[in-house]
Amino acid sequence: MSDRISIRNQLFGTVIRIKPRIYEGEVILSLKGGDEIHAVPTLSSINRLGLTEGSQVYILIRAPHLILVNGLRFSAGNYLTGKVVNIIHARLTAEITLELKGGDWLRVLVPQAAINELGIKEGETFGCVFKAGDVILAVEEK
Repeated sequence: MSDRISIRNQLFGTVIRIKPRIYEGEVILSLKGGDEIHAVPTLSSINRLGLTEGSQVYILIRAPHLILVNGLRFSAGNYLTGKVVNIIHARLTAEITLELKGGDWLRVLVPQAAINELGIKEGETFGCVFKAGDVILAVEEK
């Protein structure tokens, strides 16, 4: 999929539960390392994509929607932890790559000042927080 879309964070997971609500449904997905991601697509999107428990889906999250954290837990539906495996410095921002339990990578954009403020170094473990509404789901066309 990476050659067909420009979003940096492209994961692959399995739908483990769908909780219908009035207008949308909470879709709970499992990554290969056991981490869970929550998404809240509309009910029409769930039907259009043909999502059911066991469906294999692409999980897309834009890097600017991720927040890097250290030493805190959050009420956000999505909180993943990973080891910093790469830091790419730009003039105003840096791209931090976290490796999750199962080997998936998440890329997070942070201001350069955050590198020193948070003590971000390769090999350190950090958390990553994002809203369920910032998760985009995709499936292969049949």
